[in-house]
Amino acid sequence: MRIGIDVRCLAGSAWLGGGGQYTRHLVGALLRMDGGEYRLFPGYRRGRNESVFRHFPELPAGTAWTWSPIPGRLLDQAWRFGWPPIEWITGPLDVFFEPDFFPPPVKRGALVTTVHDLSFMRGPEWFPPGVAEKRGRMLRGVLDRARAVIAVSRFTAEEIVDCWPKHAGKVRVVHEAPGPEFRVPTPRETAALRQRLHLDTPYFLYVGALEARKNIQGLIGAFMHLRQGGKTDTGLVLAGMPGLGADEILAAASQGIGLGWIRWIGYAEPEDLPALYGAARVVCYLSWYEGFGLPPLEAMACGAPVLASRIPVLQEILGPHAVYVNPADHDEIASALLDLESRERGSASSRSTWARRYSWDTAARETFRVFSEVA
Repeated sequence: MRIGIDVRCLAGSAWLGGGGQYTRHLVGALLRMDGGEYRLFPGYRRGRNESVFRHFPELPAGTAWTWSPIPGRLLDQAWRFGWPPIEWITGPLDVFFEPDFFPPPVKRGALVTTVHDLSFMRGPEWFPPGVAEKRGRMLRGVLDRARAVIAVSRFTAEEIVDCWPKHAGKVRVVHEAPGPEFRVPTPRETAALRQRLHLDTPYFLYVGALEARKNIQGLIGAFMHLRQGGKTDTGLVLAGMPGLGADEILAAASQGIGLGWIRWIGYAEPEDLPALYGAARVVCYLSWYEGFGLPPLEAMACGAPVLASRIPVLQEILGPHAVYVNPADHDEIASALLDLESRERGSASSRSTWARRYSWDTAARETFRVFSEVA
C-alpha cells in the first residue's frame, strides 16, 4: 500500500505547534512499522524547508521525500482551483493522509484527514475576524472529500458528528499520546534544569500557547489572589509561544512579573519539558475548550499533579488522576491550587502509569488500520 503524507507543518520553523508535534510523533511511529510504502510531502524544496530532515534523518526502505517543483504560494493558489492533484507530485497513491487539517486535491487515492478540534466553530471570538467562518467552510469541503476522518478524542468525534451528522460513518477515534521522552525525571535532572533556568523557588506551571481560549488570565487571577493574600510563596511559570490574545495575557501577568512572582520563559525546548513538568508543584491546564489536551497528559507521564478544567475532553483523557475545577471560578481554582500544594493526591507513579495507557505506537497501528479500511 502506497501512502502519501503531508508533512509541510514540519518544514521551516524549529518551533512546532500541536499539529506539528502530532505529525512528528505519528509519522515517526508509522515509519517504524512494516507494511507501508510512504511518500512524504514537505512542500517546495528550499533551504528553510529542508529543516524537515531533522525529524526523520533516515528513511526506511520504500519511503521517499517528494518535493513540489512549484513554490508554495503558487501551488496553494492553484489548489484553490483543484489542480494539480497531489499524485502529480508523489506519483500514484492508494491513500493520502493529511494530519494537520487541510489537504491538497487528491485524484485517485483515498483521502484520510485528522481533525484536532472545532475551536473555530465553538469559539469564533478566539480567532481573527473571518477566520472561523473560513475554516468552517474549508472543513466542510474536506469532510465531503475524505474517505475517513480521524478524531483525536471521543469528544472531538462527537463534535464532528454533532455538526455534520451525515459524516458519522467516516469518523474514527485515534488518541494522541505523550512521547517516550516524557517520564518521571530524576532529582538530578530537575535540579539541573531549575539551576539553568534560574527557577529558584517552587512553582506552579502552565505549558502551551499563550492564547485566549487557554484561560491563562483565569489562572493568573487565582494565583495573584493567593500571593497578594499571603497564602502561598509558590511562583507561577508560563512556558509557551505567544498566540492570539497574548498581549492581554501578558498585561494581566505584568504586576506579578514585576514582583518576581510570575516568570514567562517563552518556548520550552522539548528536551527540557520532562524536568520542567516533574519539578512543578502543580501543572495547570484551565482551558475553555480543547480537542485533546496533550500538555497535561505529558505532565502526568512525568509524575506531576495536574489541575484541569472540568470539561468533557480533559475528563476523558486525564481520567481520575487530575483534579478538576470550573475554569470560570477563580475561588475554586485558588482553593484547588492550595490543596494540591499542601497535600499530594495520588502518586507520581500512578499518574505516569495512567499516561502510559496512550502511546504513539498504538496510535500508528490504529491509523494504519484506517488506511487499510479505505485503500
